Amino acid sequence: GLDPCLAEMAIFGPNGAPIDLAPLEGVAIAVWLYEAHSGIVLTCSNVQKESLLTHLASHNIPVTELGSVGGEALGFKGYGQIPVHQAHELFESVIPNAMA
Repeated sequence: GLDPCLAEMAIFGPNGAPIDLAPLEGVAIAVWLYEAHSGIVLTCSNVQKESLLTHLASHNIPVTELGSVGGEALGFKGYGQIPVHQAHELFESVIPNAMA
């Protein structure tokens, strides 16, 4: 789903991102967790943005911009945020804590 994808990008990136789900249709929880095979997450530099959007449009590939990469937290507008370092610590501690 979108949420795990963005979380993994932030954890291993290690950059945060302010995300706004408003452009997507549907209930937020479904949008966050739905694993459709028809969607991908792309990132690029600001310098490459217009070129990427032009290329996608030339192939009739729809694009929905949700935010931009940067900052020290992964945030979802209206829902809160988590610092990237805390998300990384949680990710790394799940199995060791479960095995303790």
